[in-house]
This record gives sequence, C-alpha cells and structure tokens, in this order.
Amino acid sequence: MYLKTEKPPFYLIGLCVKTSPEHAGTQIPAHWERFYTENCLEKIPNRLNNTLYGVYTDYEGDFTKPYSLIIGTQVSSLSSIPEGMVGKEIPAQVYAEFETEGELPQAIFDKWCEIWEAPLERSYLSDFERYDGGVVSIYIGVK
Repeated sequence: MYLKTEKPPFYLIGLCVKTSPEHAGTQIPAHWERFYTENCLEKIPNRLNNTLYGVYTDYEGDFTKPYSLIIGTQVSSLSSIPEGMVGKEIPAQVYAEFETEGELPQAIFDKWCEIWEAPLERSYLSDFERYDGGVVSIYIGVK
C-alpha cells in the first residue's frame, strides 16, 4: 500500500555513481560506504539539514536499464558543488510514497522488491529514498 503525494522541486548535492541492475548489489553498498568513509555530508555547502537522500535518476529506460544514484542532501543552491560531487535539480512531480519497516538495509531491499512488482505507471524522471531519523521513505515518480 502507498500514498500518492506531490513534491515540489528541490536541489541536491552528492556523490554519484552510474550503475545497472546486474551491478547494483555490489556497487550501491560500496557507494554508500564511500559516502560515509569520505565524510561527504560535511563537505556539502548550503545544506538545509542533514537528512540523507538516495536519488535514482538519469534512467536509460525502465528499472531494468542503467541509471545514476546520487547520495547526498538537500541544499538551498547549486552555486558551489565540491570537486568529485554533482548537483541536480529534482523536478516537481507526483510520487507514490512507501514506508519501510524492519531491519536496515534488508527492509529497503524488501520494499524495492515490492515496488518492482507493483502496477505503477512510473515516470522514470527520479525516484528517491529519504533517510530521516531511522525512518526510510521511498518515493517513486509516477505519471
């Protein structure tokens, strides 16, 4: 079960990796490890808060094709992007919102398995995970 919600556009700065479904199982955990090891959050200027996002974007088709994952946080401006990071405007759109329950990261993987099977008419503009105080919400862009 999910809620539909409209979200305004927002800016994000973070660390980006291009991946695909066949490599995501190793690349995504390694990317999160790099984000924490390199203390990336502290390097991001103009942060609005410390809430982390995992933004899936630049899809080359549907969820079975390559895409980019940006791990970062919401910022007030893209005027200053640290070397090695990217800035992105996440467009306003309608999202199907899912809440995770259980032990992380397994709960996130389980919820994505549910999402992949759900009859959603996805936009493939952007999807994101929002990590806020131990609660992880997943937002899937829909048409």
